[in-house]
Amino acid sequence: MNLICFPKSWTSNRGDEEEKYEFAPTNALNTSENSEDGNKERPGYSNILRIYLNEIGKLGRHKLTRHEERALMRLYKNHGDTRAFDELVNRHLKMVISIAKGHRNRGLDFLDLIQEGNIGLMKTPDKQSLSVNYRLSSYAYGWIKAEIGIAILNFSHTIKIPVRAQERFQKITEILAHFVLTEGRTPSIKEIQKASGYPVKTIINIMLNLPVDTISLEEVVSWHDEEPLTIGSVLASSVGNRQLDPEYRLLARSELNCACAKIRELVALLKSFPDYFQNLFRLRYGLDGTFEVKTLQEVADRCNRGRRMTYRNIAKIWRNLPSMGFEKNALWLIGEIERITNLIELADSSVEEANLVIFSNYDIEKRSFASQAGS
Repeated sequence: MNLICFPKSWTSNRGDEEEKYEFAPTNALNTSENSEDGNKERPGYSNILRIYLNEIGKLGRHKLTRHEERALMRLYKNHGDTRAFDELVNRHLKMVISIAKGHRNRGLDFLDLIQEGNIGLMKTPDKQSLSVNYRLSSYAYGWIKAEIGIAILNFSHTIKIPVRAQERFQKITEILAHFVLTEGRTPSIKEIQKASGYPVKTIINIMLNLPVDTISLEEVVSWHDEEPLTIGSVLASSVGNRQLDPEYRLLARSELNCACAKIRELVALLKSFPDYFQNLFRLRYGLDGTFEVKTLQEVADRCNRGRRMTYRNIAKIWRNLPSMGFEKNALWLIGEIERITNLIELADSSVEEANLVIFSNYDIEKRSFASQAGS
């Protein structure tokens, strides 16, 4: 639920004990309630920003002078005068709008940016000391920008991403955009390294994991017979129709056959290692016939060995495989195992058939063609 910070001066006056600001949900103005004649409606969400701008325009038509600002700060700091606090905050609400405009299109609604900026502005009178001879606007700028930035980092993504990682993503994205605008091309890794100061490995990792916008499966794309058609229903029907298509099953069987053939090459190389190392490796990556990748702790418990020793033994195999002509890594193998399990379902096949391809010369694709010819 979104919130907007409404100044106290345009809410009902209920006494000095009232809080400095009233917080009202934005959807409070978003619901349509018909009156008795059925023609009047309350203002919608699109009108909230216009109403808010009109109201703060009435609060301060002229800026506070340095003398007025210092006098109000002394009243609030020394005597706790809430009216002085209100005056200080209300006269700087327009500055929040200006700062929030620079943070649009970064995952948060503009009204949410204003709300977070107002929270930062309300912290400023408490944080600023009377001994500092700066204007309140200069001191408030940092607090407003900090609150907006923290809100973007915390709430702009469906999946929580660490603040440090988001800062790196943002820096790399800005460098890419700058090169495209100025040079008309995408920068190289060395150019990004020079501009950002990050190591090459860090840059590659960031570019491979740049966050993308998420879309809800419940998002309505169209209406059919007065019923909403969502993205999830479209994808479900699309996958269901493809699975019923014989040509699609044949394609899936062909892909499964190729994926299992790649794993068969690795299994052949494993035979040059001792049986104990082979068993550890197969248990770890689901090559024991189950296609279920296990954790190091599960493998260690199964073999009555320590977790660290299990890791070292499996790592020895990976270190020796490149010298045998196998350049893939553990992430590739885990991805292939997951891909095989998905293809088994799509190809209407079985785990046993996939094991036959890996551990023998069995060919799922040829079997499927033969079965169709016989039918």
